[in-house]
Amino acid sequence: MKKRDFSHEVKGLIFNAIFAVLNLLTVIIFYRNIALTTILLFILAIIALFKWKTKNTLIIFLTGGLFGTVAGIIAVNYGVWNYTVANIFGIPSWLFILLGNAAIFIYRLSIEIKKIKMKL
Repeated sequence: MKKRDFSHEVKGLIFNAIFAVLNLLTVIIFYRNIALTTILLFILAIIALFKWKTKNTLIIFLTGGLFGTVAGIIAVNYGVWNYTVANIFGIPSWLFILLGNAAIFIYRLSIEIKKIKMKL
């Protein structure tokens, strides 16, 4: 039986996990400072977009950020939830980047899972 090498996929999953945790920790630790949180999330987004240099990843980042932010604005305006610290339309400016990062995290995670399934 041929030994399967999953090292590339494991590295991808580890990068994904670190990316997700850093996004979450950035918001948890710095959310009160909107400018700093926005800058740090933007740096994480740039790192991820350079690592995953595909047109699809960029499109998913922009689409997830845009639609997620619009949904957040609508939800805040209808009183579904609110943000303790907000600066634009009842939401923090970093929300667009966070939701874009979340979208590419989910997209890239699905790609790594598909690669593993193909090798099984």
